Amino acid sequence: MMESASEQTAPTVSVLIPVYNTRAEWLREAIDSVLNQDLPDFELLLADDCSTQPQVREVLESYHDPRIRVMYNERNMGCAATTNKLFDMARGRYWMRLDADDTIPPSRLRKQVEHFETHPDIGVCACWFDHMATGEVFRIPEDDMAIRQILCISCIIPNSAAMYRASVMQEHHIRFDMEFPMSDDWALLRRLLRVTKFGAVQEVLFHYRTSPHSFSRRSKVGMRRDTFILQQRIRRENPEAWNEIRDKIVTTRRYRLFGLIPFLTITKSGNETTCKLFSCITLYTSRDKFKF
Repeated sequence: MMESASEQTAPTVSVLIPVYNTRAEWLREAIDSVLNQDLPDFELLLADDCSTQPQVREVLESYHDPRIRVMYNERNMGCAATTNKLFDMARGRYWMRLDADDTIPPSRLRKQVEHFETHPDIGVCACWFDHMATGEVFRIPEDDMAIRQILCISCIIPNSAAMYRASVMQEHHIRFDMEFPMSDDWALLRRLLRVTKFGAVQEVLFHYRTSPHSFSRRSKVGMRRDTFILQQRIRRENPEAWNEIRDKIVTTRRYRLFGLIPFLTITKSGNETTCKLFSCITLYTSRDKFKF
């Protein structure tokens, strides 16, 4: 069967960058880091979500690379909804979202594509990443079950660290969940946990910034709400992963008299809870037999 023109020209990777009032120099660094990839077979899709800063459009319109396509929203939709529009535009075999103030090294696309092609059973490929200011490195395990276990507790794969197999996203109609606008990365991964396996390249392949105006930093109450709901749903949907890791989790709560004297300590490890008076006198130990 002869391929259509669109199939013949479809790129290997679609890189998606939603933009809203990003500082001009940061946006340019993000775009340049994509254009400097050693795997040249990609398309770069940018969407301006009605930025109010004129320098955003100036930066976007200063590029003339044929691999770049730019879209302008008619109204502000938010990052998750804007990225969903970019998903619908994407033509690549693999999709990757990059935040507009993050950057990637030249080998990023190539190494994740290679990982996909040597691991045909995975639908999500993550990578290690570091913080631009501090240099702190965040490591993600390579094994699918290990990733599942950690996702039962927290979102260890931010948006810019992930690449998705387009066929999985399309077959299962997976997009960002509008129910969790402040935890869109975790909510998306929860949907993917149901239908595919995960992997990760064991190298730093993206660098992130922490902005004082970032959405999550301004929405701590909403983040706590999202965390509670997503933890419960992921644990219920992944009982094998949760039952294994819950026995390794240790949490401690201390209660103080007059805010000074520690008189009661409650420690929970796995399914065992211990209550101590003044950290040395055991009042009781209980074992919870309930598991998902």
